[in-house]
Amino acid sequence: MWLSTCRSPPLLDSSGADVRLRTPQPLPSQPWRAGRQPHGPTGTPAGAWGVAPAAARIVTAPEVRFAVRLTPRAGADSIDGVVEGVLRARVSAPAIEGAANQALLRLLATELGVSRSSVRLVAGAAGRQKLVVIDGLEPDEVLARWPELAV
Repeated sequence: MWLSTCRSPPLLDSSGADVRLRTPQPLPSQPWRAGRQPHGPTGTPAGAWGVAPAAARIVTAPEVRFAVRLTPRAGADSIDGVVEGVLRARVSAPAIEGAANQALLRLLATELGVSRSSVRLVAGAAGRQKLVVIDGLEPDEVLARWPELAV
């Protein structure tokens, strides 16, 4: 019958009620969607203490970023030095499913004496030229190791 009126078919739930007439209900984990504002520990609205919200007060740790030219499937994992401001590295892992990238990050972490979790690959996952970020390290510390590196 609904075909003759050129309207879409009614959207009915299991009880036979039209679901388009319902009002959306807020999720229980997000009370502010129901019109209530999240409150601080004293019952005052968040941000009413004269302090900026946490997102506006981000304190960044020192970090250094530099370019690396990676050669996969080499004989051994090693750093070949710096050529034209770019660090040259070789890893024995193949460039399959990110194995060479992970080997590079482990190599840089051990060379610089930082944890593996503080070394990130931010660009160049599929190419030889990569951009690496080391968290918690000042540029001077990296330049002490490789003076010609462009950071």
